[in-house]
Amino acid sequence: MISLIITLLLLLGQQSAAQDSPPLLSDDAVWMIVMNTPDALQLEGRGGCPKAELIPEGEFLKYIQLRNSCPASGTGLINNYTVDLRTGQIWTGIDDKKYIDSERLRRLRALLGRR
Repeated sequence: MISLIITLLLLLGQQSAAQDSPPLLSDDAVWMIVMNTPDALQLEGRGGCPKAELIPEGEFLKYIQLRNSCPASGTGLINNYTVDLRTGQIWTGIDDKKYIDSERLRRLRALLGRR
């Protein structure tokens, strides 16, 4: 009986810990973060057509390739990014020391609940 009570308490503790952590960002939220990077905004400003390809990279990360999809202005790779699905932080490539930040991205993360 005591082992049953201990097991129930452990399960309840695990469930409450899981409920305390915010859900991971959706693909739409990741897309929004990438489209608000300086590269994507500059490409749009030049008349380009930014397109993001999202690739899962482990449980908490998404890898993104940002490309220009306009036939007239090229279909080349603009940049590679990684987004942390827990925090909404974004960086160039896989090196988390190349963190991208701006007032616009900070406001967006705040709207997504990822301060």
